[in-house]
Amino acid sequence: MTPPAVNVCALLFYILCSFCGCGDSTDLSLRCRVLDGIKLKNICTDSYPREARQKYADKHVKPGLSYTVFAIGDRRGYYMISHGYSDLTKCDEITVTSPRDFECNGQRIRLKSARLHCLLFHTQITDDLISHCSKGGKQPKAAFTAMLYVDGSTLYEDDEIVAAGSRIMYISLFIFVPFILTQLM
Repeated sequence: MTPPAVNVCALLFYILCSFCGCGDSTDLSLRCRVLDGIKLKNICTDSYPREARQKYADKHVKPGLSYTVFAIGDRRGYYMISHGYSDLTKCDEITVTSPRDFECNGQRIRLKSARLHCLLFHTQITDDLISHCSKGGKQPKAAFTAMLYVDGSTLYEDDEIVAAGSRIMYISLFIFVPFILTQLM
């Protein structure tokens, strides 16, 4: 293969992985490695507010969905928000070992299915959710947020959300596949 063809193949692999997911889901991504083996303390649990859903348009949650905020003890502004009710909701303290594996108060927990996305920058949604569930209690502004979406609750159940995601994927494929084919020829 020529060097441009190799680059195009790598791009195609990246695009397909972004749609389908690649790699071993038991490993923490590079962005999330800061969580590996670190203790996180449960600071509050509440229901996802309608205002936050409207303001941030997070399609992965619905108003009323339970969420729990954990703080990384020795790092100011480092949080993990677990969206959806799970066994983690009952934990006072957790340790993350993978996106689906946790230690909770000395017990091992393996979630049936979960997605973990880490944001290495300030996000206002984190500050708003913490303010909402801590009833105005002061916490440091978010500098890092791990968003854990626990499957099996209300995530991705709206037909409209699934249909929109499918349309975007098909449109993207119709744009990228001809481009990649022309590059390979």
